[in-house]
Amino acid sequence: MLAGGRFTGVNGDILHWHGHNSLKVRGEKTKRAITRYRVMALVDFVFRLVTSPDRCWLLQPQQQAGQRQQNRGRAWRDDARGWVSACAGPAAALARHEHGNRFRTPQGPAEVNPTYNPPVARFRLTLEYAGTRYSGWQRQRNARTVQGELDRAVAHVTGRRDFELYGSGRTDAGVHASAQVAHLDVVTSMAAPALMRALNDELPVDINVLEMQAASRRFHARHSAVARRYLYQIATRRTAFAKPYVWWVKQSLDLTAMRAAAATFVGMKDFQSFAATDDDSEEPRGYSDHRPKGRARSTVVLVTRLDVLEADDLVLIVVQGSHFLWKMVRRIVGVLVEIGRGGLNASAAETVLTSPSDVPARLTAPASGLFLDRVFYEGDSTDVPVVPPTPLRFTKL
Repeated sequence: MLAGGRFTGVNGDILHWHGHNSLKVRGEKTKRAITRYRVMALVDFVFRLVTSPDRCWLLQPQQQAGQRQQNRGRAWRDDARGWVSACAGPAAALARHEHGNRFRTPQGPAEVNPTYNPPVARFRLTLEYAGTRYSGWQRQRNARTVQGELDRAVAHVTGRRDFELYGSGRTDAGVHASAQVAHLDVVTSMAAPALMRALNDELPVDINVLEMQAASRRFHARHSAVARRYLYQIATRRTAFAKPYVWWVKQSLDLTAMRAAAATFVGMKDFQSFAATDDDSEEPRGYSDHRPKGRARSTVVLVTRLDVLEADDLVLIVVQGSHFLWKMVRRIVGVLVEIGRGGLNASAAETVLTSPSDVPARLTAPASGLFLDRVFYEGDSTDVPVVPPTPLRFTKL
């Protein structure tokens, strides 16, 4: 709503404004003339706004005619404080992004309507990170997390605080990712390749954006995912370099028994004994959690693949499914390793799966060997080769 003052019309005429929707006029003829003028001015204004989407046209109170400066095609300013604006197009969004609620002109900053909301771009990010130094993916107040580092980098690069970042799933403290997927909603004029380079320059060395591209508003990193694949690395020998990324099992493993037990977990099964329950109140570090608020968490999970593979001095356990419960993958690995050691029979997998048991919790594998390896979306092929993130090979001379 405007206060009183004199306003410059489209054709340079001066109107006396007395607030609200009234002009101080005298006589019926003058009223009709003013009405026609206002209609014509409105039509002219809308025409200019529609046909010139990269311009910002301002109607501004003229307290001193000599102070007015107008530059069509750009925003213009006056020392007067009252103003109205109608801004549209990428130029307005760019100026707001770079200077908040002000345009920058050769004469100085010009104020822009703070109620204008520029378009928000959505980007899809694929990233890798070593989780050793982080308390998981999800941001936390008193802990360093992967999402927290990304938030800091985005804020620094874009100069914005009003952005949103979502991951495809939450990884536990110490867990790594080869191809975590996230989406970012932010107001920026930067193209995806330039924004990716700028983010990588700001991120720590153990977090890296592999790919970044513009995404549809319908894409959601978490809710659009149809499957996830985790990879666990077990070292069969001592290693000086890969220790943060493997679990070194000193005993020899019976891979045949492990593969037989692995088949038990494939399908739609209830993994109640494999879900962590010691910190369900906060759930700050769990993997994907898709339940609506207020609904009890289901422990039924569809596992479509569970393979035990060999890769030089590594044993790889590949688990793929619709989603995973907190610590579920690590407990499956722990049970399989115990079977491979000979501490449990292969049939024990069926027992702990079909009846409540504390055995999986006691056998939880370390976080160091676990990687979020792939996230699949509609149309993606799930037949992606399994490649160890940190190959372990020794070639004798």
